[in-house]
Amino acid sequence: MAHPSVIEVTDEMIRKGFVGSQKSREDRRRRHLFLTRKGEKTIARLEPIWEAFKQAGDEICGESGNNFLESIRKLEQALDRRSMYDRIIARLSK
Repeated sequence: MAHPSVIEVTDEMIRKGFVGSQKSREDRRRRHLFLTRKGEKTIARLEPIWEAFKQAGDEICGESGNNFLESIRKLEQALDRRSMYDRIIARLSK
């Protein structure tokens, strides 16, 4: 996410009471963020939903015979070895 987007999301979470903010003593340009009680309660309520999503995703991957997250990891490794840009330029240079 771009910095302005992070600030926008953070400010919205502060307005809704999920997150608190405190200026840094070392660097006044920085803020330290923390979960409020409301934020902590919301996280506790969401954790079972996140776990259900994870389990459902694992189930789908198992049924399809494809480990989606492992495939993404392998794609990222391949791109670390050689970028998409470099691969395209090499093909156009032929």
